[in-house]
Amino acid sequence: MVKLLTKSLPLGKVLKRRKKTLYAELKCSSCNYNDQEDWTHLLTCPSRARGREQIYTELKKALQTLIQQHQKEKLPEYTINNISNQLLGHTHEAIEFKDFFSMASELKITSSFFNILCKETKLPRSKKLLITTDLLRITVFNFKKFIWIPRCEDLAQWEKKQNITTKDKCSKDSTITSDTISTKNKSTDTPQVLDDIDNHELHSLNKLEKNLTLTKLDRCIQAVKICKDQMVKYIRYNVYKPWMYKTSNILNGLAKTLDL
Repeated sequence: MVKLLTKSLPLGKVLKRRKKTLYAELKCSSCNYNDQEDWTHLLTCPSRARGREQIYTELKKALQTLIQQHQKEKLPEYTINNISNQLLGHTHEAIEFKDFFSMASELKITSSFFNILCKETKLPRSKKLLITTDLLRITVFNFKKFIWIPRCEDLAQWEKKQNITTKDKCSKDSTITSDTISTKNKSTDTPQVLDDIDNHELHSLNKLEKNLTLTKLDRCIQAVKICKDQMVKYIRYNVYKPWMYKTSNILNGLAKTLDL
């Protein structure tokens, strides 16, 4: 969730920036797309079509269940289907689902989605907020299960074919050349996906001082404040629950402890 809020998932373009030599030939490891893998491509990759279909199915079932749970009287099945079709479309290729998925993968909800939910369900605002919050949580879970994990498995296979080991990825890029990669023996190490915070993304989000020598721990510490600020903004303008104020105090204390 932190990486979604800060848009710091280690996509292809991020890996190329960190390790130019190791990932110079990297395209999309799932579909071998000619251009670099970015956020837009991750959400629309042809090889992830089955995953998006599974997410659509899970979200539609979850949405129908959530609406029924908050109704005083159970709605007819055709009414529930009509509401879910208006919100998510009839298939995973529908524009309604594409718009929702694009926003929800960044933990956002479009105003049109919320307006339709308000108009069709006749529920109090508090219950509509609960529905959208739960739907975002379910989206993030399924995004990881059906999109991100399979993508990382494909990248691990690509790294294995390129003879890229964990040691290579932890080494300074300047110490590794294409000759050393092509001539060294095939490694038995399990390829690992670099999954830390990206300096460039942090800089653009919080106007941090550009410093490419920061350690992974330094970047994670900086990410705490960014994540906290984003969560507070989201909670303040979208969701209100009793425990959130206590959580905010805890995060404030953590930020002070880390001197952020």
